[in-house]
Amino acid sequence: MIRHHSLRRALLAALLPAMAGILLPLHARAQTVPEIAPVPTNLTKYNVGVTPNIPGIGGLISNDELHNVVITEPGEYTFAYPVRGVTTNAISVKSDDVIIREAQVVGSLIDGIKSAGYTNVHFIDCNVRDCDLQGFAFHSMTDSSISGCTATNNGYNPNGLDKFYHGYYFSGDRIRFEDNTATDNADNGIQAYPYVRECVIRNNVSQGHDGPGHNRPDRTGYVINTAGDNFILTNIAHEPFEANNTEKWKFRWSGPPEDTDIVIGNYWQRLMPSSGSAPPATEEDDSLPTAEEDQAEADTDQEAAEKKKKRKKNRSGKRAKKKRGIRARGGPRR
Repeated sequence: MIRHHSLRRALLAALLPAMAGILLPLHARAQTVPEIAPVPTNLTKYNVGVTPNIPGIGGLISNDELHNVVITEPGEYTFAYPVRGVTTNAISVKSDDVIIREAQVVGSLIDGIKSAGYTNVHFIDCNVRDCDLQGFAFHSMTDSSISGCTATNNGYNPNGLDKFYHGYYFSGDRIRFEDNTATDNADNGIQAYPYVRECVIRNNVSQGHDGPGHNRPDRTGYVINTAGDNFILTNIAHEPFEANNTEKWKFRWSGPPEDTDIVIGNYWQRLMPSSGSAPPATEEDDSLPTAEEDQAEADTDQEAAEKKKKRKKNRSGKRAKKKRGIRARGGPRR
């Protein structure tokens, strides 16, 4: 299978290491990220299109494509052909304990890969493009993950629907969402809504999402509505603003973040075309610290630590001088 992760890897390689000292405040660099949603290793493996008589699977092969695949039994599934949703989703997962690995979705009437309300479901290294609605739909999931995936050019629905145009649309508890890329989708690149709780959202890249042909001024790199206890770490929004668009954000909270959320080292890059001008600052756009603010905080922490160390050294010196019976100015005690 061909993987298309070069853009995400290039951006992460270029930006995150160079910015690491700036992005992470000193007091936060040792933060421990919980290990959630481990991928099971004991599931039966199936190659759809090759393995005969796979239990609980629907769909058909036509013109070297798999169409409308429905999975209703546990297992680890790879696919011998590209997958297309001709009348519904390209791949629908309707079971707990499922891995979808290296699927190539090349279009869908609705969503590319979808699962809703299940546990221990994992989409790994999948590429989804040209779907009418979401690339990935992952609703009310538990102990599940999306990792190493790409969502490109999704959401351009010819029927003119006015929502659900996102690259990724997910919600639930203890979801691990990491190392994914969203590029040139019609609406939000990555949307975590209506809630995420105890999730890890890490090392993702969202860019483009210009939505040609759609009048949606609020397209965003990331939209997150948190229910608390999330780790939102080292994500990149690489989003050129349109010159006439003052409402497009790199990142926004759908609701205010909780005190229990850890939000560290995200790089919401503010890029503009040469003919445009920067949009006015908004509360949503500035809800996370900029790289400069993080550096200032780190400098302040370091300066405070150095001053404390200097005061401690001065106190120690004065005590030693007093003990030796010598005045602070150097003369013997009379």
